[in-house]
Amino acid sequence: MIAPSESRQAVTILGMHRCGTSLTARVLNLLGLDLGPDEDFLEPQFDNPRGYWEQRPIMEVNDAIFEALGGTWYRPPDMPSGWHRRPEVEELKPRAREIIAAQFGEARAWGWKDPRTSLTLPFWREIVPDARYVVCFRRPTDVLASLLRREPNTHTPDSANRLWLRYSAEALENTNGDERLLLFYEDYFTDRNRQLARLADFVGLSWRDVSDSLRDEVESVVDADLRHHRTSAAEVAEAADVPLEARAFFLSLRLAQLPPVDGNSELAEHTEPGLTQAIENFLPRLRHAVSARESFETVQAERDGARRAEREHRVALDRALEELESLRGDPDATQEEKTKEIERQERALVRAQSALEGERRARAQLQDSLSWRLTRPLRWGKRALSRSA
Repeated sequence: MIAPSESRQAVTILGMHRCGTSLTARVLNLLGLDLGPDEDFLEPQFDNPRGYWEQRPIMEVNDAIFEALGGTWYRPPDMPSGWHRRPEVEELKPRAREIIAAQFGEARAWGWKDPRTSLTLPFWREIVPDARYVVCFRRPTDVLASLLRREPNTHTPDSANRLWLRYSAEALENTNGDERLLLFYEDYFTDRNRQLARLADFVGLSWRDVSDSLRDEVESVVDADLRHHRTSAAEVAEAADVPLEARAFFLSLRLAQLPPVDGNSELAEHTEPGLTQAIENFLPRLRHAVSARESFETVQAERDGARRAEREHRVALDRALEELESLRGDPDATQEEKTKEIERQERALVRAQSALEGERRARAQLQDSLSWRLTRPLRWGKRALSRSA
């Protein structure tokens, strides 16, 4: 079990959905980490039959944060500097403190897993200031396949890739300077002993000293059959359906975390911090690349919407004209009926013409603003880079 301590120790498990956060939480739970009451865990589903090990009350607070900022976990909102001190977010903090007290009581070693916390960590840092972090990563190609299999109506390849990049990059950035452990999901299956030893060491255990029964139980949850999607690093590098910035981020991070070559741990000690720092210095560029892609898709969606609206108004205009002509030639209608109906149709015609003209103006304005809106992330990125220089 986790070594006793004079003070309480919180461990938070971060990372994108489908990146092994549930598996990591369960392993830590078996090693002695209190994850809260069983009755508050999310129920297992077909895609996670052994459970999510995720506390519903914490998840609900994270969802409330996203909602207050105008987003969801799968369409995260903009979260500019200081977002966690906005009034609509501040009012959630008393509830968060109540949850932590109720869920974990006086447990010496405790923690939670919710991928959403990768983005909302500045909020939770004020609730639990001294936590340590396990950050989980997985090949973006496998996450893409897993998300599209699990929720085909929620994600597109583009949205899933952006989501992976945002969660992964912010989990790394939000824990910069903290005590953290970076894990790769693939290593549970390709380098199991080293992976479990690193995890045990992080929570104060020596994996060699773990009892045989506990070791067997931990290893039993690492079931290769649960790894549904498997791609190699070479396939990630060549994946045309994954944006270049996502591939570069993952492969660079993977390189930074490779085990020592030929036992040369001294070399690893020097190269790993440098590579990881270089990746973190690159994060502003990643952010503005993702933001530029999102801006482009938003403008395209708005433009397509304006085109659809224009077509609909054109159809309505043509229909009004046809009805007007038909009424004028109707021999069975009285003159008074014709006059009233013609006046009504003429008013409808004016409205349709006005709406059509409005849609045309909106499209023109949208096109005029396209350049400005698409370059906004670049201007933001330039300012961010100049501040960090």
